[in-house]
Amino acid sequence: MPGGDDDDSMGAGPAPGKMPVLNGNSLFLFSPTNPFRVKCAEIVSHRYFEYSIIVLIVLSSVNLAIDMPQFEIECIYQHKKDKCDLRDALSLIDKVFVVCFTIEMSLKVIALGAAFHKGAYIRNNWNVLDFLVVVIGFIDWSGLTKNLTFLRPLRTFRALRPIRMASRNEGMKIVVNALFQSIPGIGNVMLVCVLFYVIFGILGVNLLKGQFFYCENHDAGELIAQHRVLPTLAWCKDNNWYGAGWGGPCDTSDWCDCTKNPTTCHQDDKCANLFEITKDWCDKKEHVITWCGKYPCDWMASGNGGSYLPGTIDYSTMGGFNYTMSHGWMNKASNFDNIGNSILTLFEMATLEMWLDVMYDGVDARAIDLQPVRDYNMWMCVFFVLFIVVGGFFVINLFVGVTIDKFNEMKEKQEGNSMFMTEEQKTWVAIQKLISGAKPSRYPQPPEDKGRAAVFKLVVSDGFDVFIMSAIMVNILFMSMNHVDMSKTWILILFVANCLFTSLFACEAALKLYAFGVNEYFKDSWNDFDFVVVIFSIIGILMDVLAKKGLPIISLLRVLRVARIFRLIPKAKGLRTLFQTLLFSLPALVNITLVLGLFFFIFGIMGMNLFGKVKLGENLSRHANFRTFESAIIVLFRMSTGESWNGIMHDTMITRHCMAIIDLNVTNHNTMFTADGDNDKWYSKGDKELGGLSEDQLYDGCVPYHTILPIIYFCIFVIFCAFVMLNLVIAVILDNFQNSSSDDESPVSKDRLSEFVTLWAKFDPYATYYMPASKLQYLIRDLEEPMGVKGLAGKGKAEIQHIIMSVDIPEHDGKIHFLETLHALAGRIAGTVLPQDEEEKIRGRIADRLPSFKANVLPKYTAAHFHAALYVQAAVRGFLARYQMREKLAELDGEIKPPAADDDAASTEPPAPDGAPSA
Repeated sequence: MPGGDDDDSMGAGPAPGKMPVLNGNSLFLFSPTNPFRVKCAEIVSHRYFEYSIIVLIVLSSVNLAIDMPQFEIECIYQHKKDKCDLRDALSLIDKVFVVCFTIEMSLKVIALGAAFHKGAYIRNNWNVLDFLVVVIGFIDWSGLTKNLTFLRPLRTFRALRPIRMASRNEGMKIVVNALFQSIPGIGNVMLVCVLFYVIFGILGVNLLKGQFFYCENHDAGELIAQHRVLPTLAWCKDNNWYGAGWGGPCDTSDWCDCTKNPTTCHQDDKCANLFEITKDWCDKKEHVITWCGKYPCDWMASGNGGSYLPGTIDYSTMGGFNYTMSHGWMNKASNFDNIGNSILTLFEMATLEMWLDVMYDGVDARAIDLQPVRDYNMWMCVFFVLFIVVGGFFVINLFVGVTIDKFNEMKEKQEGNSMFMTEEQKTWVAIQKLISGAKPSRYPQPPEDKGRAAVFKLVVSDGFDVFIMSAIMVNILFMSMNHVDMSKTWILILFVANCLFTSLFACEAALKLYAFGVNEYFKDSWNDFDFVVVIFSIIGILMDVLAKKGLPIISLLRVLRVARIFRLIPKAKGLRTLFQTLLFSLPALVNITLVLGLFFFIFGIMGMNLFGKVKLGENLSRHANFRTFESAIIVLFRMSTGESWNGIMHDTMITRHCMAIIDLNVTNHNTMFTADGDNDKWYSKGDKELGGLSEDQLYDGCVPYHTILPIIYFCIFVIFCAFVMLNLVIAVILDNFQNSSSDDESPVSKDRLSEFVTLWAKFDPYATYYMPASKLQYLIRDLEEPMGVKGLAGKGKAEIQHIIMSVDIPEHDGKIHFLETLHALAGRIAGTVLPQDEEEKIRGRIADRLPSFKANVLPKYTAAHFHAALYVQAAVRGFLARYQMREKLAELDGEIKPPAADDDAASTEPPAPDGAPSA
């Protein structure tokens, strides 16, 4: 939601701790220097005031969640006094919150002004939301929502209160603003959708209008199969024993001819509709069906004006029986009767939810006022499949494209990447961001004790690591062999295997504790993880042995053992990439999850207020309803996955058989009204049984206000939560996965960075961020190219010298810093000149971790100077050593002869001292 004139402000008011700028005369009364206005401004800008409002919003949201429709049912209709007291208390608390929010609004209006100057209260859209919440609170308080029907929906908008939290959390605010900014793009997608839906909708109306009606057996609650109540060709063939002259207007030959050729039969008045279930037949409400053996032989109602088969015959003597069937002419919830229903049905199908049921109904449809017949027109599948391909696969997935496009735009804006930057510059920015998050790791040092040193050598060896990884995989394999109805022998085998593996991992932990020492062992997070798993495994085994019966916590402890599989992540590159993708996605996913949870909360409160009293049906059942907050949240989560969301929507659109008569004097809980739709008798509005009864004597379980309201509610939820928000989660994960996958193409990849960290630890085992400058040559020697020279045959020493002399690594009293070294080596490969603003952003991200910036004094010398000094020092020492050697040789020969300058220049340089390479 854009912020109006104050779009750059933090939220619904001034940033906490920041005094707002006072403009104009507030309410035409208070000037910018008015002491009262200044005091109000100080209050609303104080951080404790903001924290207090956040607490009030949270408590108000909790109050809304507790105020559930189930309490009203239990209080009014089931006479539970405690529920009545709770409802009254919640109503009183809600009024207190309305007063508190009114005070907040009044203080801000006085401080900022109402509307007529820059920075005024109402010019910020977040403040407009707060204002509406307060107004709706007073309307509900006044009782107008009870007396005026058209105002009752306003009470639902109390659920907007929690969205105020988004204006107080910067991460949530960014996501919410991005969602509102994406509305134009979503609107364009919806226009494209509507265009296709109108085309297919008109086609659907012309093909299938009025053809989804069917005759329902009220006792069975399903469509009446025609062959169950009317004669068929099989009946004609098997029942010639009646003879040709049974006395009706159609004899047996006509009968069978009609069945063989229904078209001819329908043109004959005497046999018209004889073998069809039609609307007229179904509107009789009730028929007596007579069965002779395995076929129906009497299908006429007593009120049908006669019977073609004599109803006086006792067919029970022929192995038959009579039964009465009640039925009615019903319509499918999803149909194509008009353009509105057609577009709604197409939208439901586009979400791929229950679209097959609609297609089967279309295939079975025959004509207006005729009972559907299974697989009557298979060619109708073409229409539905074509729409699914166009509307379900292509058009509806434009939402995904819009969401990802908006996400990329938001990401570019957040990262501040300039559109004028080259690809090399963008790559260098990305590498520097990667470097800014790097940290040195600890590298355990071999102990001095020979015994511990031997164990240390064992536990850090690659072979030991491979052995433990293999043991973990075999252990997981054994754990997956647990199943129901295991034999005692198999249970014993699994228990022994569990004990063996636990002992093995306990020995691993003990060996590492002995080799590393306690302090060093627990400084590694993977060691901490292993130790916790081992402890829980041991506790689980002890409880298995000592507990007389199974305890729930034992199952939990067994599940925790599966966590050992995470040990495989650092060893497998593919797993590591996926795990890093998840970790890098977490910050963005947290904000999206918070906003998604906020939407769920708001729609849950709205759902309780709108549909909390609706009669339960097939999909809106005791397992999925809006009568309690927790069930509403579960229903919304289920709908966000697309599971039967349209079935729930159609159940909330009920208009018939949804009114119940309440006897308020009943106190017997066995006969009391339950509103569950099973034990209560239901009526339709306008039934004569409801005449003269007041609202207090009726329970209204019908759709609230109008059938269009559930359509708006459910479609908006599906579009925003199922399409936009969940696709935003997919966009975040895909973006990070793409970054992780394309990292290998980067000059400095995460693998190269990890290699640098590992090698640095050998020279800085305690992760102090510093290593001797004299060791730089060995670090470069062991690094893979292009950062190092490992693998460059025949060019090692010269290339090392070239790299050291070409990079600018500050020297600090004979030491070099981790980040400065990494930055310099990476910059040698991918470094390039950046725009000034980008350079400042990167510097601000990393500056506080660099000693040169902390001290505000750049070192005079670099690692290149240090190594140059080593080279000069080595040359001088070599010269002096040669001079002294010649003097000694001369003394031995008894002849002293100073060395010639040319000889010295042409002499071979002596080996460099320790810590310096040869010149």
